[in-house]
Amino acid sequence: MGKPNDRTALHPVDLDGPVERQLRLRIFRAREAAHIEACQFQNFDAGHISHIAAGIAASWLFKRPVSADELEQIVEILGWLYRAAAGLERLEGRR
Repeated sequence: MGKPNDRTALHPVDLDGPVERQLRLRIFRAREAAHIEACQFQNFDAGHISHIAAGIAASWLFKRPVSADELEQIVEILGWLYRAAAGLERLEGRR
C-alpha cells in the first residue's frame, strides 16, 4: 500500500461526483485549448480574449464548492469567449 505519509497526486476533477467531474474535464480542456489558441492568434484582441478565457477556466477548475449548474454556465461562457476570439481572428484575416 505505501507509507502513511505518501501523497498521491489528485487531479482537481477527481474530487467531485460524475456530473461535476465531466464538467470540470470540459473546463480543463477548454483552458488548454484557450491557451494554445491565444499563442496562435494573429489578432491581439483575439489572443487577449483567449488568455482571459484560459484564466477564467483555471480559476473555476479549482473552485469549490460549486454546483453543476454553475459549472455548466462557465462552460457556456467559455464557449462565448472562444467564438468571440475566433470571430475577431476571422475579421483580421479579411483585411
